[in-house]
Order: sequence, then C-alpha cells, then structure tokens
Amino acid sequence: LLQSLMERIKKVDGTDADVLQTEVFQTAKDNEVPPRDFFLLIYEVLFGQNSGPKVGSFIKLIGKEEFLKRLGSRLNADGK
Repeated sequence: LLQSLMERIKKVDGTDADVLQTEVFQTAKDNEVPPRDFFLLIYEVLFGQNSGPKVGSFIKLIGKEEFLKRLGSRLNADGK
C-alpha cells in the first residue's frame, strides 16, 4: 500500500499540495482502504504518532524526493 503511494507520488508533476493530497486519497480508494485508516498508517510510519500535518502539505514542504526517501527508509527498516 505504501509502495503504491510512493509510485503515485513519483509520477506527480509538480508539488501542488492539493494534487499530492488527492493522490494519497486516491491510493487509499484504489486499494479499498478507508482514507482515515491510510492516513493513520502514514502518520504512524513517518512520525510514530496517530496524527500529523496534512500529508499533501507535508510533501510540498519537505519535497517529493525527501518524502519518498523518508518513507522508503522506514519501509526498509521495518521490512515491509
């Protein structure tokens, strides 16, 4: 699921926060996961918490490459 998100984010042209946020929602919908549950998973993986900033805005703030790097390193560390 998170790998699917990474692939979608890589394909986004630009860094518009709303577009990035839509891609997160669409990843959840495409995988038949309630968006709330998916956001909780992202927050847990990235921040170790059950809440956090709006994901699209966070990606814009740190940049797509940094987001992908952080998410990828957490996936590799957790063996997922």
